[in-house]
Amino acid sequence: MENLEEQKEYMNKKNLINLLVENGFLKKEEILDSKANERNFKILEYSDEVVDEFLNFMIDKKENSDVKLVDNKIRENKVKKSINHYFYSDLLEDKLDTNKEMFLMILILKIEDLTNNNHIGGDFTLERMQGTTELDYKVKILRDYIRRMKIVPKEIKVNLKKIPYRKKIERIIEIIDYFLQVRDADENWVKLYFYDKKSQMIHSHIFSQLIIYDILHESIPKTERDFGYNEMSNFLDTFIEDFEKRPKKLLKIKTEKASIFIDFFHFLIMREGILKERHIINISKEIVEDLYIGIKPIDKKTQFVYYISRKIAEAKNNNKNLEDILIDCINFIEIPEVKDRMNKETFSISLKDCEDLFQKFTNKRVFEIMYGTSQVKREFNKINKNLEEVLENFPFLNGSNLQAKKVLSTIIENDKRIIKPFRKTLKALINDKNKELIKTETVQMNMRVRLSKGFFIEKGNSESFKRSIDLELKINKILEKIFILKDENEKIRYGTEFTIQFFEKMISINKDREVIEIYE
Repeated sequence: MENLEEQKEYMNKKNLINLLVENGFLKKEEILDSKANERNFKILEYSDEVVDEFLNFMIDKKENSDVKLVDNKIRENKVKKSINHYFYSDLLEDKLDTNKEMFLMILILKIEDLTNNNHIGGDFTLERMQGTTELDYKVKILRDYIRRMKIVPKEIKVNLKKIPYRKKIERIIEIIDYFLQVRDADENWVKLYFYDKKSQMIHSHIFSQLIIYDILHESIPKTERDFGYNEMSNFLDTFIEDFEKRPKKLLKIKTEKASIFIDFFHFLIMREGILKERHIINISKEIVEDLYIGIKPIDKKTQFVYYISRKIAEAKNNNKNLEDILIDCINFIEIPEVKDRMNKETFSISLKDCEDLFQKFTNKRVFEIMYGTSQVKREFNKINKNLEEVLENFPFLNGSNLQAKKVLSTIIENDKRIIKPFRKTLKALINDKNKELIKTETVQMNMRVRLSKGFFIEKGNSESFKRSIDLELKINKILEKIFILKDENEKIRYGTEFTIQFFEKMISINKDREVIEIYE
């Protein structure tokens, strides 16, 4: 019996070690002259005592906890041996709709106990509460800059101040540097780790947006898109190859028990956002070859008139002054009615100045634009309301965006792919009586990637959707590899190196282009 228990313990630890090695947290080295019933490998970086303490902690929590350590909102409640049956996979894979706050707090308590420091939990809670809101705000500002400082196609003659593309990158770097002010070396490791996480996610979002708007955008001629894509792809491949070939630093054996728990906390924090992004990219990969028939472009003027007509109607219904409501026109500068009316510094127009463009869009007309037929469906009002409710979940879209409504409605009607784990199509999920399903990350992200693909198709640029997946996945893996490095100096070195080289490559690709100057 004792031997069986020992064997079980040995296998549990071995399996857990293999999982941690596979996911990049631990490194091991084979022992060629190992004896029977002994490990045929040794863990690098930590002493055996430290490793055993950690393994015992993890196994004990998985097998003996009477609370769910990582919550999965959408998994079916099937009877399992324990409530933490999926603990390791949920924790290490960081799937959409998972929440590991319970385990992180337990981990923090363990670290507090080992370090005799009772303030760690408070710092963690504070950083967690402030971090998401702060990150969303800063990413929105940077995304806005990237979108608004748009490359001006040479064939479009716009009487606006333009600056070399290099200036755009310099401006973005200035904003990032302001948002990521130099860290205080005296700050504790919790704050430093969350600083790293903020840096990682800001750069991840910005790199992806620059690729979409300044390499793959439909306004860039195809030959130039091909050139930009190949240049960036080769750069990323070379960086990954060189990174893997870097001299392996001799790992110092850590003997303090707290060290492995602190390192594991860092590992989890640095992977959570980047892995969720990878899951979203993988959804894109699943649908990349799906055919979305019927997505035809809507001319810019129709889009603009629909948008301002909705806004004017809303303002009048709410007794608001049209002069006080400004419309951002950066995406419509090529329309004569916009170019001649907008403020050249703010790129905005008041609704009052657009009042003469107001049109009443009947259901029949909207339906014809969206579906290409004047035969209005009986339940169109309900369908339209559902579409608008769905679009409100996305910060850069809403029901006034006719292009988004057309793309989404076409996709809903034509997409027959079953979405896991719901075993339902997107159309079935949107029409489901359980409205909570729409709010899950899984459904939201499935809609988001389909909208993205639809926009590429609508603009006659479907190839760029596939290329964006390729480039974003490479960036994602690079940022994971860099930021899970345990050596702080190495992390800073490679992170800085990648960032500088990436921006230099963007400048090189766009060296002959100009962008619209945005006034502060």
